[in-house]
Amino acid sequence: MNELMLDIDCSHIFLSRSREEMTIEGLHAVVDQYVGTQVKHLMLNPNSMRTCYASKVWEAFWESPNAKEEKNEIQRRFLDHIYLLHERGIDPYQVMFKRCREKGIHPWLSVRTNDAHYTDIPDHWALSTFWRENPQFRRIPGSTRGYHDPQLDFAHPEVREHLMKLLDEMLERYDVDGISLDWMREPLAFRPGHEIAGGKLLTQFMAEFRDKANRAGQKRGCKILVGARVPARPEHARGLGLDGVAWAKEGLVDLLAPSPRWATADFDIPMELWRELIGPEALSRVTLAGGTEVLLGAWAFPSAKRSSCDAAAVRGQATGILHRGADRVLMFNYFDRLTPHYSDEDYSQMIRQAGDLRTLLDKPRRHIVTYCDTTPPGVPIAYMLPVEMVGTDPAQFRLYIGPKPTTGGKATLLVGLLSETSVQHHRIQIEARCNSDPCGVGQAASDAMEFIKDQKLPSGAQFMLGFDVPLEHLQDGYNLFELLYVGGPSSRAVWVELRIDP
Repeated sequence: MNELMLDIDCSHIFLSRSREEMTIEGLHAVVDQYVGTQVKHLMLNPNSMRTCYASKVWEAFWESPNAKEEKNEIQRRFLDHIYLLHERGIDPYQVMFKRCREKGIHPWLSVRTNDAHYTDIPDHWALSTFWRENPQFRRIPGSTRGYHDPQLDFAHPEVREHLMKLLDEMLERYDVDGISLDWMREPLAFRPGHEIAGGKLLTQFMAEFRDKANRAGQKRGCKILVGARVPARPEHARGLGLDGVAWAKEGLVDLLAPSPRWATADFDIPMELWRELIGPEALSRVTLAGGTEVLLGAWAFPSAKRSSCDAAAVRGQATGILHRGADRVLMFNYFDRLTPHYSDEDYSQMIRQAGDLRTLLDKPRRHIVTYCDTTPPGVPIAYMLPVEMVGTDPAQFRLYIGPKPTTGGKATLLVGLLSETSVQHHRIQIEARCNSDPCGVGQAASDAMEFIKDQKLPSGAQFMLGFDVPLEHLQDGYNLFELLYVGGPSSRAVWVELRIDP
């Protein structure tokens, strides 16, 4: 199956295009670039706290009294472009969804259920009147800390009704195959300590929306699918009140997408555990999609030092997701024209390769030690990195690589190191093992200079060591890599990845 799902946020299309492209033809071009690729499901997000179209039940962005005062060039462009489309009588989503149908692409709405952008700037134009005038409905009323404390608390019926009004309008307004509720924007939806009780309310909410979608579909003469994006680990999802397993088993969703939130791509989403918990009966009617992310992080270093996924990293994410039992890959916020993160050529490869193992396994791919970035309050985020490379105990890392190479090629373990003192990297000696088999002492990685030249050495590493991993040492699925300090100056491992080149 090569049905890739692509979820695009409410701002990118309008930010990345010129004023001259704010036309029906310009919006058609957004869709047309995916014709002939693996993107068979285009998911467009029309909202955060406000909408990008002239809603009758929520406020549009340009209707904010502070919108006209915006001086930031980027945000000004966004506001000007969506208002220009409105002045021209163009609903961009109706135009793009109709074009999807003409081009054989499934149109979806992706609805941000509890967006918190700019809640740390109380007078920002993106914030809704509902949010401003109802501080009693926030997760922690009276808190002066942004970003998450002021999010809306879905334990309040008024909050749930506010979102349902928007969903009702979308069911009536847009001809789509499905509506996906993005609970990852944001997953903290209840007062701390009340997530499990709140989850029962959200399950009722999802059941109510399922019923409304069914009735709207009957009226239209087609089924309207219901989707949900939830945290990557089922126990974390349930602990946050976002019980995707229950929603799937109770028939409340047709699509379930376990995903990271934002801080990093997650190379270890347990799709097989989701399948086991949901069970074969429910899985016969539910599509399970694994979510990807753009940023790469191995630990909570400053965001300025984060790396971004290139095509090889996306291929690594997608390989693991599909090999572990997902029906599809959902690429979240992978935008065209995003050259600061990846090249246009990388993007072209992603949308043509990431949806099918047959177009993944014969290409270079990266499998990277990252972490799960979303947990319930009180559950610490587990980092495998950084690790001090001293003493006699090995540092151990598990990497899920999907199918091991069977027709030749090369595998290289790359380790990024940071030293507290200025040292020559050739003096640091580290041995590596793969599934208990030796891979020798690390050498300066052949591509480290390329990283340094592009100023992309990951996680703030000062240099990288490379280890040739014999292909016969690898196995399908998880592989255990061990790093053992042998001698030389002390250092800290801050990055670990396996590169496979067929």
